[in-house]
Amino acid sequence: MVDAAAINCLTTSTTIEALTTCLVGYTVPSGFYNSGGVGGLSGYTTAQPTSSERTAWSTAVNNLLNINGDCPTTPVDVPGLGGTYTMARFTESSDGRAFCVISEKNTFAGTTNVFARGWGFVIATANNADHLRALHFSAPHPIYDQTTPTQASALFKRVNAKSLVVAGRHRQASSESSACATPSNASDTYYRTDPSHDDDEPFHDALVATRDWQNNNGGCPNDRCAYIQFHRKTSCPTYDIFLSSGPGNGAASHEWYHGTTVRPVRRLKEALDANLPPLAGTLHGLPSTANDCQLTATKNVFGRIVNGRIPPTHCSNDATLASVTGSFIHVEQSDPIVLADYYDEWTNALVSAFPTL
Repeated sequence: MVDAAAINCLTTSTTIEALTTCLVGYTVPSGFYNSGGVGGLSGYTTAQPTSSERTAWSTAVNNLLNINGDCPTTPVDVPGLGGTYTMARFTESSDGRAFCVISEKNTFAGTTNVFARGWGFVIATANNADHLRALHFSAPHPIYDQTTPTQASALFKRVNAKSLVVAGRHRQASSESSACATPSNASDTYYRTDPSHDDDEPFHDALVATRDWQNNNGGCPNDRCAYIQFHRKTSCPTYDIFLSSGPGNGAASHEWYHGTTVRPVRRLKEALDANLPPLAGTLHGLPSTANDCQLTATKNVFGRIVNGRIPPTHCSNDATLASVTGSFIHVEQSDPIVLADYYDEWTNALVSAFPTL
């Protein structure tokens, strides 16, 4: 049996994008927690946080977001997590920009490239002066939706957003079904390691902590705040980028998207239209312009909470139109929009759609 190996991304990376790419390389792979998988059926139970660890994890994320110049320059163990996670300052070599990072220390015993626990990682600005926009980015499917974590990290840095949360497990690291959200189609499966649809994933706890922090620091105003989740798609080929906030495809939802209130999701769509023209033969869409696309984020459990569902109802109930704010933005993209070739256009659209604090 190979001993657990140290994860050295903080010392070997020179940019926030490189750090993200390095850490994503340790994502718990598909089938890892299945019978016959390297981690085995017990691996998931061992890797999951205890009740006290969940509290400590959420507290650590809140503390990270409150950092202003005092992020530890060398990794410090996160209290309450048994020495498995650290908080540390990461400074880009090119321009000296500083970030504060919560990340995992070691690999799963018997592997050299798989997170021991797979809760993901969280990055925030290390100095308040670098926090210019009330934006929180996330990437829930680091392997399944390839390159979205690196894209999210690049845009997080470019627009001076507040936080970035990246999951640490493949959405099918376990083949067991989620005990939280239920798919609309009986033939579909939501897995318990898919953090978009399961609230036992620490990624979900981290997102809730970012929302709690934002609510305690001025709230999330319609004109300048959003929680943006990046995905990559192969369905709905008519659209380069498909944006949604949780409402479905019904007539009432269409009216919500195009009502007199210009909500964050619509504002971003219009900014993308202006700054990232659709590729030949395709469009940027909202559910109100795309009755044929079902990627509407109705079952996204964090989106439901942002949209007013109080736990535990977020597992079983869609948000109502009366409570949906539009500040949760679910981004589905096709190739090549997720690639670095389009970072400039994405940056311009985000800057246009969301003014500084």
